[in-house]
Amino acid sequence: MNKFKAVFKRKGTVIWAAISAFLLALFITLTVLENTLLYPILSTVLGGPMPIMSDDAVEIYKSDYDSKADSKAAGDELNVRIAEEGFTLLLKQINKEYGITIVIITH
Repeated sequence: MNKFKAVFKRKGTVIWAAISAFLLALFITLTVLENTLLYPILSTVLGGPMPIMSDDAVEIYKSDYDSKADSKAAGDELNVRIAEEGFTLLLKQINKEYGITIVIITH
């Protein structure tokens, strides 16, 4: 016990022990994370098989569309509907605040 007290009596030894304990805890934490939560990400980044290219990849999200063109067309249609609703709300607010009626005729 006296040797233990003698070793930790110096300030440098205490600082070295604290830094070593911190680094050990950090490395253990990183190792656990790397082997559990971060494994798919690190595997892909470090040159492992890419899940999107693999035939045995598990499909997480089911697509509603068969091609990118169908997806883009549906997205464009949704954007038009959102814009129409936004314009309608804006026109109602202008009419309410300023008493101005604006009529927009579309095809």
